[in-house]
Amino acid sequence: AGELRQQQEQAQSTIEALKATERREVLERELSHQLAEQIRSVHTTPRIRNFLVQSWACVVTESMLRYGDADERTAGYLKAVDDLLWSLRLPDHPQSRQRLLALLPTLLQRLRSGMALIALPDADQQAVLDELMAIHTEALRPGARADTSLVEQEQQGLVLDALDAQVGRAGDLRLTRHGFVDA
Repeated sequence: AGELRQQQEQAQSTIEALKATERREVLERELSHQLAEQIRSVHTTPRIRNFLVQSWACVVTESMLRYGDADERTAGYLKAVDDLLWSLRLPDHPQSRQRLLALLPTLLQRLRSGMALIALPDADQQAVLDELMAIHTEALRPGARADTSLVEQEQQGLVLDALDAQVGRAGDLRLTRHGFVDA
């Protein structure tokens, strides 16, 4: 009877661990899906998109599991999503630039805190922060966002360069950033 009780206790701890793992996976998958929906209409780099949908989903999941849904840290990590998304589609207006300047210290602190929470490798952290710095630096320039942002222009340029290589091999026409021209 004693052995049976001991085996049941050991099995119970294993069952609890499996339940916790399943809850983490389900929660992370749901958060990832929600974040993917939120960022769908935002034009940004693939690294920032992946960071938000994958790494930040892990951050929010970890915070919810460690501290609870109602904890201020969890609320801060969720607010960071809204702030980050707003900063990525910042309108070209002086008041918006001022708001971004005021928002950045808190946003960056939350991002660093979240990345530390999930022990994101330093190289990955730095790559995300560097890319955000480039995006926000461009956003802070007056008149920087005419019809398309720098990120969109770079992405379009990469696509056009790839198409140019394909079309160039095909023969007579060459694709430029302004359309097709005779080669």
